[in-house]
Amino acid sequence: MNTTDLAAQQKFVDYAVGHPHLVKAYDAALAAIRGANNGCQVVIVAGPTGVGKTRMAAGLCTSLKEDYANESGQNPEQIPVLYGNAVAAQGACFSWKDFYTRLLTRSGEPMTDKKLAIDRQQNLFADVTLAHYKQNSTADALRIAAENCLRLRKVRCLIIDEAHHMLMVRKNDMASLEFQFEAIKSLALETQTTIVLVGTYRLLDIRDLSGQLVRRSEIIHFPRYDCRDKDQKLQFAGVLKQFLEELPVKHSLSHVRDFRHFYNKTSGEIGILKDWLVRALNRYYQAKKKPGFDMDFLDRYALDNKALRTIATEALLGENKLADISEDALSQLYMGGLAVIPEEQVKPSAPQKKKGTVGRRSPHRDAVGVANV
Repeated sequence: MNTTDLAAQQKFVDYAVGHPHLVKAYDAALAAIRGANNGCQVVIVAGPTGVGKTRMAAGLCTSLKEDYANESGQNPEQIPVLYGNAVAAQGACFSWKDFYTRLLTRSGEPMTDKKLAIDRQQNLFADVTLAHYKQNSTADALRIAAENCLRLRKVRCLIIDEAHHMLMVRKNDMASLEFQFEAIKSLALETQTTIVLVGTYRLLDIRDLSGQLVRRSEIIHFPRYDCRDKDQKLQFAGVLKQFLEELPVKHSLSHVRDFRHFYNKTSGEIGILKDWLVRALNRYYQAKKKPGFDMDFLDRYALDNKALRTIATEALLGENKLADISEDALSQLYMGGLAVIPEEQVKPSAPQKKKGTVGRRSPHRDAVGVANV
């Protein structure tokens, strides 16, 4: 691939379309963040995978930094906006320890790996050397350090992309899931920082399972384009037209004739469409003998239909989950109460452990008759 091809490809990669769904979600999120001092502490931006949430989050970060440019100019130590990802856990549950470590590192906090909560231990065991406590940094110590950092650095907004990873818990472990909600709420309240959670529809669990957190939250929907809606079909076709016109290669693709196929192979999601075109363009430039840039060539680099079915199913389930209930249903709840307590609100009681007598071992059978040599 020569330098001319590389430049043409990069120009298309950098090309962005301010399409209607993106603009609407971006404006709503920015307004919610700017108005957070009036009561909202957590802004949730939820949408399907591949819709363009990461690009929108980066745009929010840029705009907010401009908002606080004068304030941070007068206070060099201030970091008005922090942006980062919630990295998926290697195990079954999200690692807050890893999250706090990355947060402190991004903010330039020194000696992140040396954070220890030892004040209380030192008071109790003053004669024990400090080296005795130098083990791995605890999540509590890192949490305190992160809270202090956000306060002292005067962070106004913390944007967390891929935030649905924060809700990763073992299957049916509602207690751990509730802990995740409470940790997010406490971080916002203790630091008076507006937290922006950007992720998939999994974030809607916050609304359904945590009344305290949702009271301090505002949910922004960033949807795909739904082909069942005539206006949205036209909007998707308009975005498709702009991308096809921007392609730096000759082609015969049409946003009218090929609309249905483009929609089916992207599930109406602009991020998937852009990734598909970028992937095909890269392979085109890599080819020594240039093929025709037509639909047959594009289809080689499209997602397979099973993957698209999974994406579409998740999107439809998320849209249904986002749908509100009627006011009549709410009135019936107020007047009639709960006929059945929802399963997610029922907390199984922990099994009672039998208490033994101090100094007396529990009965068990000792080995007899054979000596170990």
